[in-house]
Amino acid sequence: MDDAERRAEQLLASFDIGTFAYEPLGQRSPDFGLDDRIAVEVTRLTKETNVEREHIIIDSDEVPIRQIVGTAISSFDGSACTRSAFVNYRFRRPLQRQDLRTTLRDFLDNALKHEIAETHPTQVCRGFWVDLKRGKHRPGRPFIEGASNDSDRSGWLVPDMLRNVSRIAAIKQNKAMDAQRQYLEWWLFLENRLSYRLDVEALSEFRATIRPNSFWTKCVAFDPRDPLQYEFLWDLSDQHIRT
Repeated sequence: MDDAERRAEQLLASFDIGTFAYEPLGQRSPDFGLDDRIAVEVTRLTKETNVEREHIIIDSDEVPIRQIVGTAISSFDGSACTRSAFVNYRFRRPLQRQDLRTTLRDFLDNALKHEIAETHPTQVCRGFWVDLKRGKHRPGRPFIEGASNDSDRSGWLVPDMLRNVSRIAAIKQNKAMDAQRQYLEWWLFLENRLSYRLDVEALSEFRATIRPNSFWTKCVAFDPRDPLQYEFLWDLSDQHIRT
């Protein structure tokens, strides 16, 4: 059982409708089954894109960008510095994280050598821009994490969700066809590594736009950080689940 399946198992248990067996038909679909009533398939929801003819899968399981920025900022000793600045940044996926570690530190090192002058947004590597804004001097802290902007959120999130949920639902349906008639309902559980959660506005827009894949009676997206935080992307059954 992988991590996504363990989290899904925790969420299924919280529904309190019975004990789901893991791989009831062996190493094939479904991942979980409840008698002959419900089959559940689990997978990660990620983003696929093509960049410079390279096929890349973007997965938020990689080291968080904020952690990379924080590590770079905290690596500088400002004991001899008389100025401090906020490090504001924005980014777009795909992002080469290893490049970012090096280029961001080089950018900050150069700024420190020039007594931390304010800058306009500067692209330090593909998909990542930084600007410095003066702040109140904080002894020992030449750089302070400022505002961040993920350009793939909001306007890009719902289209990405629509495209990738439809893609994954079709792929998993093909894998489940041999066992289709052995269960009354099939549920698709997605570990949401695109956005973790959907806010009310994004969820409403998604539901208003998506054409549910009717093979899947329910489609659930859950937060990998806390699988008990989840959304029904669609629900085509009368099955009552306590939420």
